[in-house]
Amino acid sequence: MPRTLPPGFAEEIASPAPTLALCVKVRRRDTVALCFTSWSETHFVGGEPYDPVDGIHPTALEETAGLEASNLDWSGILSDSRIREVDLRAGRYDGAKVTIMIAAPLRSDTDYIVLKKGFFGKIAIRDGQYQCEFNSLIDRLQQTIGEVTSASDRVKRLEDAIEDMSPHRFTAAVTFVSTDQKTLAFTGLSEATGEFNYGILKALDGDNLDVEQEIKSSVLDSGTTRIVLHEPFPYSVAPGDSMRLERGYDRTWARAKALGIEDRYHGEPWLPGNDYVVHLVARPQR
Repeated sequence: MPRTLPPGFAEEIASPAPTLALCVKVRRRDTVALCFTSWSETHFVGGEPYDPVDGIHPTALEETAGLEASNLDWSGILSDSRIREVDLRAGRYDGAKVTIMIAAPLRSDTDYIVLKKGFFGKIAIRDGQYQCEFNSLIDRLQQTIGEVTSASDRVKRLEDAIEDMSPHRFTAAVTFVSTDQKTLAFTGLSEATGEFNYGILKALDGDNLDVEQEIKSSVLDSGTTRIVLHEPFPYSVAPGDSMRLERGYDRTWARAKALGIEDRYHGEPWLPGNDYVVHLVARPQR
């Protein structure tokens, strides 16, 4: 289907030396929007200012008429004022919506066309640069739709299975931090060893405000709760920082019964598996 171009944009590309700019809008799930342009000065597109940036380079853009996914890679130099490494590692760009446009910066802010829309996919950070996959809308259609049977609960976090989380969340101040920032200690908690396994630790103040990390294990010893994280917080944690600990949920039937939420268990723990379906029967002795 032919595309109708804005009048000013059509005139620009028909000129002997057209002036065009690649524009990218990134909207994170927390509604923060960042607008970038390859043009040397700030200009407006659709009523929003797009700031110049040097460090964003997409691979060749290619569109197809079929339903195959037309994904591309996106790389760039980490910038303290725009896309920061700490935000990438904190997951603030996971699933962010991306719109790629071509604009005529010397004309009106309506003279542009949208090339692609999609989402940030897998993000890798190495040597001060980041590279991420740009997943198109077609990629969503290729994903599995519907549920499959599972012995474990499909609910990922306890808060998705319980309406009132107040009895399962605890606020405490950090009293100790290991050198690798993965082990933290708290006092004043009486939850037994293992109660926070697979739980969530959320920062309530400081540079890590609202950042969450998954708890690997928890041990209660002589009034001190020692928490081990799978990954450290993006910013350094110091004694005195306020944290919220969320009781863990390993998504097993036994844990659901212990928490009294077996009536909300979204799994099939009693379905026979392959070990029952493929069962070797002993031959009768002759």
